[in-house]
Amino acid sequence: MEVLGTKTSTHSSRVICAPDEVHVWRIGLDCPPEVVARLRATLSAEERERAARFYSVQLAERWTVARGALRYILATYSGAEPRSLEFRFGLYGKPELARPVEGLSFSLSHTGDLALLAIGCGRRLGIDAETVRSGVDLADLSRRFFAPAEADEIRKPWMRTNRDAAHKKLQEMRTATEAAWQHARRG
Repeated sequence: MEVLGTKTSTHSSRVICAPDEVHVWRIGLDCPPEVVARLRATLSAEERERAARFYSVQLAERWTVARGALRYILATYSGAEPRSLEFRFGLYGKPELARPVEGLSFSLSHTGDLALLAIGCGRRLGIDAETVRSGVDLADLSRRFFAPAEADEIRKPWMRTNRDAAHKKLQEMRTATEAAWQHARRG
């Protein structure tokens, strides 16, 4: 079987993730209608209702593909059928696998036509996918969302002429800020 470019023999053929490993999956979200339909069939009633609430067909289909692919990929780790997987929400609202395999953790992020899925065993995970938009005033953005000393990093003269470096620095700062915020929230 091939699921979005990822080949697995059957659902009974399990992928093993050792405790010291993190597996990262890249998922293309723009799929032919027959793939969207096949993935939609794996979703719970609640997930299908959520997909139906998106304001555009494209967003609904991309969300459906991300959730369906999540189910297919997790099924290769658990040995269960994708439709039988059950999720619960952790202390901070992050989804986690409730059955059939506890201890298998994952993090799913999607933006535009791309999703990233990280899978590990016995550890908390986080992954983030972001779309880099051209034409954004990075100096203004940094002033609005970062402390003055951090914003000054983006406004350094060499950063103004090297947009790629400025984007990279902005992403590093945003990632560090988000990680610190999440750590502080968890205590």
